[in-house]
Amino acid sequence: MQAATTPAHAAAWILALGVFASLPFMPGFIPLTWMSLVGHVALGLGAAWTFEALEERAA
Repeated sequence: MQAATTPAHAAAWILALGVFASLPFMPGFIPLTWMSLVGHVALGLGAAWTFEALEERAA
């Protein structure tokens, strides 16, 4: 499976990594915030991979 590499896709990853890197420096940071953010990103990645696999299977 090949990942789609578009400028928007790359920009989304850069933004996401920037948010992760800066999270501990944000006011009001708590570990639960980090776990929630990582969990939602993991869920989104799983959904994206599932949809890509279903598209490839349908084609």
